[in-house]
Amino acid sequence: MPRRAPPRISSPSCGRGRSATLRTARFCWASPHTAALNRHLFSPQLGDHRNAALQRDWREQGEAAFVTEVLHVLERREGRRDGDYARDLAELERLWLDERQPFGDAGYHTPPRR
Repeated sequence: MPRRAPPRISSPSCGRGRSATLRTARFCWASPHTAALNRHLFSPQLGDHRNAALQRDWREQGEAAFVTEVLHVLERREGRRDGDYARDLAELERLWLDERQPFGDAGYHTPPRR
């Protein structure tokens, strides 16, 4: 049976470390599958990213204004079920959202309801 890639948390950031004219905005996203991550990273090039603000910035500023980084790789361990990874990924995503605060002008996420 082929070994699956470990789940990961990804964070494409717009304009970070680039020109002062570009805003720095973050979008954190978790995926248990590398194919889903690749689709997420490729969709702005096709013009159909699910986040309209991110897609607009991509169109206006271009691919060079975006930086993608893997924030965390959740390693697979023997005996763990996929449901365990899904819960762990959701928790990691929440923790990264809490740390990075990618809301409003600082990112592409809607602030959580408190």
